[in-house]
Amino acid sequence: MSREQEVFEEIISRYKKAHLSTSLVEKAFLVAKDLHANQTRNDGTPYIVHPVEVARILADFDFDEDVICAALLHDTVEIGRASCRERV
Repeated sequence: MSREQEVFEEIISRYKKAHLSTSLVEKAFLVAKDLHANQTRNDGTPYIVHPVEVARILADFDFDEDVICAALLHDTVEIGRASCRERV
């Protein structure tokens, strides 16, 4: 399992244990993963690791589903292939 997948599973597990919805977070992860496919940071790390780590930090502060989705999607317009007009 990749690092970003492990971290994402930790986030999902935390929300499920708290009996919170994860459907939008899971959808946001899939969209972000797709839009950042084949993108790497300067050090060669897959780009998706960054938004997932941001989401993990915010999940540690118990932010809600909307904030976690925003964390996962925050670079999809700037760095990914999404446009501002696309809807997730």
